[in-house]
Amino acid sequence: MEEKKKIKDTKLGEWLKEKAPGILDTVGDLLPNQGALGLVKNLLDKEPGISPEEAKARVDAEIAYQNNVT
Repeated sequence: MEEKKKIKDTKLGEWLKEKAPGILDTVGDLLPNQGALGLVKNLLDKEPGISPEEAKARVDAEIAYQNNVT
């Protein structure tokens, strides 16, 4: 059984490191389940300087990836 990566170890985590390091510090150690990714999306919606469309696309891509892994 494959061990799930933490958010900080995913492509979304790489993007957060560049665009929203404060959010990554908060959620980086969480597993990327639906609840955690929903939290990330809500935090990104309030982050100045980040396009809501880009944030949604990044989170949706991670959700799709996680659905394919399981």
